[in-house]
Amino acid sequence: MFGERRLREALASAAGLPPSAVVDRLLQVVADWLDGQSHDDIAMLAVCAAPSA
Repeated sequence: MFGERRLREALASAAGLPPSAVVDRLLQVVADWLDGQSHDDIAMLAVCAAPSA
C-alpha cells in the first residue's frame, strides 16, 4: 500500500504550493511509486482557505 506515512511525506514536500500544484505533485509521487503498474481510480480534492482580511 502507498500508506499514510508516504502520503504525509508527499504532502510535506508540497507545502506552500497552490492546491492544483499539490494535486499534481501527489499524482506524480503516486505514479513514481506505481512504476508503471496498473491501479484503481484516484480521486483527490484540494481545498484552500481564503486569505484572512
